[in-house]
Amino acid sequence: MRKLFGIFVFILFFALSNTPVFAKSTKVVVMSDVHIKVSQDKNGNYLMTPSIRNLKNAVKDINDSDFNYAVFTGDCVDVANKESIAMFSKIINALKKPYFVLIGNHDVAQVLGVDKKKFFSIVNRFSKNKTRKVPSLKVIDSNLVFIFMDGVNQFIPGNKGYFREKELIWLEKKLKRYSKRNVVLFQHYPLVEPFDYKSHKTVNADEYLTLLKRHKNVKAIVSGHYHGEGDIMQDDILHISVPTLLNGQYKELDIDYDVFGKDFVIRTKMHNAI
Repeated sequence: MRKLFGIFVFILFFALSNTPVFAKSTKVVVMSDVHIKVSQDKNGNYLMTPSIRNLKNAVKDINDSDFNYAVFTGDCVDVANKESIAMFSKIINALKKPYFVLIGNHDVAQVLGVDKKKFFSIVNRFSKNKTRKVPSLKVIDSNLVFIFMDGVNQFIPGNKGYFREKELIWLEKKLKRYSKRNVVLFQHYPLVEPFDYKSHKTVNADEYLTLLKRHKNVKAIVSGHYHGEGDIMQDDILHISVPTLLNGQYKELDIDYDVFGKDFVIRTKMHNAI
């Protein structure tokens, strides 16, 4: 009897040890290309524009959910002016989850007096934003790191992203430092297009992708800019495109990983805020 019991315990232990057990889970909601527009009536009252309505609906939905974090991947406003940025910031300040705001090509314009420093100073003045500048990173736990990238030219407005050499050097240093942890990148510009759109293609995407091939810890890149949805696996990296909130859509990321940081699964799901 003892021998049979010992065999049973051994089989049970073997089965459990070979079954993926995801002891950790992080849920992230990602919104992109909000393109907030402000408009006033003849009395100076702000109107409920579609972009403002969609963002308020999304904030309410997120507060009623069990997400751990929210990320905005740029083009938060339609035109880089202080009024629009302040409106965006005040609305997202109602979020009950920690959130991170990135910049897109619509968010900054040196000629309009809104550079990157000014953009973040306004966002942080009116909200609880956790990102003070880009590039930057957030260590989620001992197995997961979020890295927030830039790629925006504040001096020459345009649709094409370009990640400067200085930024890519910074990224490689961080990937080496956190080589034992899973990394998810968030940025406005995609490296792998969800569909062909030559006027929006990132200028040095190939250089960036070559850098990533030297590291095995980058699991996903989350971006917006194309206003479309799609998940493309390339070279063991999931390239996740987030649609525009102008259409009332945003994306959920369910990230599951084990206590050793080896097994890693990321699932995506669409949400509608209209």
